[in-house]
Amino acid sequence: MKHSILQTAGAWLVLIYLGTPAMATEWVSPGDGDWGVAANWSAGAPAFDLPEVIIQGSGPRVVTVSASSPDATLSVHRLTLSNGGGGESLLRLDQTGTRALRLWDSLNVNAGGAIEIVNSQLEFDGTASGGGFHLNAGRLVLQTGAWRVTGGVTRLGRTGSATATILGGQFTTDSDVLVGDQPGSSGQWILRGGSASVQGILYLADDPGATGAMVIDGGTLAVTGPTLRVGDDGAGRLDLRAGSVTADSVSVGRGSGSSGEVHMTGGSWRAGDFSLGRFAGSQGLMTMSEGLLEAPADTLFIGREGAGEFRLDGGQVTSAEVVLAAAPGARGLLVMTGGKLSTGRLIAEQATSELRLQGGEVEVVSASVNNGAALVIGDGVRPAVLRLLGGTNVFAGGLVIEANARLEGRGVIQGALTVRGIDAREGQGTPPATAPRLSLVRASTGWAVNCATEAGWIYFLEDADEVQWGTWRAVGGGVSGTGGTVSLPVPDGPAARLLRVRVAAP
Repeated sequence: MKHSILQTAGAWLVLIYLGTPAMATEWVSPGDGDWGVAANWSAGAPAFDLPEVIIQGSGPRVVTVSASSPDATLSVHRLTLSNGGGGESLLRLDQTGTRALRLWDSLNVNAGGAIEIVNSQLEFDGTASGGGFHLNAGRLVLQTGAWRVTGGVTRLGRTGSATATILGGQFTTDSDVLVGDQPGSSGQWILRGGSASVQGILYLADDPGATGAMVIDGGTLAVTGPTLRVGDDGAGRLDLRAGSVTADSVSVGRGSGSSGEVHMTGGSWRAGDFSLGRFAGSQGLMTMSEGLLEAPADTLFIGREGAGEFRLDGGQVTSAEVVLAAAPGARGLLVMTGGKLSTGRLIAEQATSELRLQGGEVEVVSASVNNGAALVIGDGVRPAVLRLLGGTNVFAGGLVIEANARLEGRGVIQGALTVRGIDAREGQGTPPATAPRLSLVRASTGWAVNCATEAGWIYFLEDADEVQWGTWRAVGGGVSGTGGTVSLPVPDGPAARLLRVRVAAP
């Protein structure tokens, strides 16, 4: 006895089959043809009382579900697509409008199988059967229309290599999506337009030995389930080039032995907790050159329990917290060469946390940096800014503002402060836009440093012994800027020493 359950308008219909189920129907036409023509099939056109519809064989074939396909053929239990070689078995849903091809048991697209959806709808409901939507290998393309999965897992790349592409239209599911499922499998999901909504977990590389990738070059992805996992136990990658992503929780490299990568060159991403290297033994990497990443009420973990690395070259990152190497044994590395990072709290309290803020802008309300090293802003070449937003900032190893870098805003600094660039905190006016031009000259009265100045600033000459870099001493008093060049006398001193000019507010 076999039961099937269909939900009709406002009611449930229970179908009970007694005895031996009907046989499957297999595509027997030697070439292309219409889905609804009985002569193209071994047991007649697809119908609900047939357990399986099979399109396989060798050589190219296109089976078209069209506007003329009878309604009675559009509800089937199980559909299997494959091709033994020499071509592709393509199921094409073409211009069916709001009439959907509905599957109730499972879909299995194997090597050589393909599905294209053009102004049509493909629906799968595995609520009663416990089946799933399995793009084991092959490809699927949604051009316009809808692709819906209810009550079953969507697998893209389960036993081989599979690619699903959304150019337009809408994908929705209330369950999980696995891109790259089993060991040795490879899955790719490409979003160029339209929308994709996942109410379960999105896995990119579920099992060890699997690879899963997603490319977002337009459209919108919304993951409203528990997590978006880029590299759950395998090797996962997500490229965001355009469009938008929303996800409540993100793990880039999750399980032990996993690896995850996110490369962001455009678009926007709004997230809750964002973890690079979620659990021990995982590795997570993110690079960003353009776009917007926001976690306004949550934490960006760079190495939560595993190893995390964030390389920011452009774009803007906003989060409530940025935490490097959150747990003992974790490792975190933040490298900034451009862009802007705005956060309520910056925390780097493990010796395995490293900050290389070589360029760009950092805005922080409060910071706690106690990793055994000074926090250095700038590399002496790139423009760099640290902007304090009013809180208490602890720099146990000191804070160094390099040449070509600026310290702005207002807040409490605990720790040694060394300024080789410009200290422009509030109350000190607007500093010169560039460092003054300096030249060492010899006059009849001795050596002097000529300095180009701006009115409204005081210029101090300081020196340090070569072997004591960072221990600066004032040389004489300050000289007011005139808008022209002033001469700062150099008194006698050690034969080898360093000279600099410090600019300060009057």
